Amino acid sequence: MMQKTPIIVLTIAALCLGPLTFHSIYAQYSKKTSVEYIENARVILKQVSVEYKNGNYAKAEELAATAYLENIEYVEADLNKNGHSEMVTDLEKLMVTDLRGMIRDRVPQAQIDSEISIIDSKLSQAIAVVPEFPLAASFAVVGSMIAGIVAISRITGLRILGHRA
Repeated sequence: MMQKTPIIVLTIAALCLGPLTFHSIYAQYSKKTSVEYIENARVILKQVSVEYKNGNYAKAEELAATAYLENIEYVEADLNKNGHSEMVTDLEKLMVTDLRGMIRDRVPQAQIDSEISIIDSKLSQAIAVVPEFPLAASFAVVGSMIAGIVAISRITGLRILGHRA
């Protein structure tokens, strides 16, 4: 019984601390995910419409710039990595050139809302192709899980894939 107690304690500790390890690793390697940046840009674009409707054109243009520069720019790398460089080009044109130009030109509200709707649709497509979790956090979590399994198997003498650990 004396020898089994440390094994039981280690197993319980691994099971209990595993989720804490995941959350600490995730927090350490990420600030926001690409999905969060995209969702934030979508919220800001809705504010653009409201500000424009209220005649706050400078604020609408500032928000449009923020939606792109402080959000979508952080997503570009993930989109490019996943083979969607055309989407990056489209979003930049829609958000930087077209929308901001429309705001400067004081086009009718319906035109602004239509452009925001087109951008929103493109952002929905982007959400479908970017990773939900940052890649570094995913590797760290998988690595931690493998290390935990190997450690427990060595302590308990279990065999992994027919080999003694």
